[in-house]
Amino acid sequence: MELKNKVVVVTGSSRGFGFAIAESLLEAGATVAVTGRSQQAVDNSLAVSSPKAA
Repeated sequence: MELKNKVVVVTGSSRGFGFAIAESLLEAGATVAVTGRSQQAVDNSLAVSSPKAA
C-alpha cells in the first residue's frame, strides 16, 4: 500500500494496536498524526518510532 502524500490520524496511537497501525502507516509513506491520553504517552511513542518518522 502506497500512502505517500497522505495524512492519517490514528486515535489511541501511543500504544497497543493503535501504535502498531501508526507504525505500519509510517512505513507505507503516510504522514501520521499521533494521539494519546497524555503528552508523555505521545512523546514516548514518538521516541520509539522517531527513526521511521524522521
